[in-house]
Amino acid sequence: MFEGKITGEELLEKVRLAKISETEREKRLFYAELYVALNDAVEDRADAAKAHLTAAAKNSWAEKAGYG
Repeated sequence: MFEGKITGEELLEKVRLAKISETEREKRLFYAELYVALNDAVEDRADAAKAHLTAAAKNSWAEKAGYG
């Protein structure tokens, strides 16, 4: 994504379709949404960044992991 070889949405779709446990999917989606948001922010896509950051914040894995 940072090299311009994949979009944030493509990355998220790969995580959603991966053959992994739901717990692992939640963890990966948290980080994927977070990094997609950061990438959108630095590329001046504020609305997209906010949407992805909101999705990361709503992800249940962060609370289960103790926020850190």
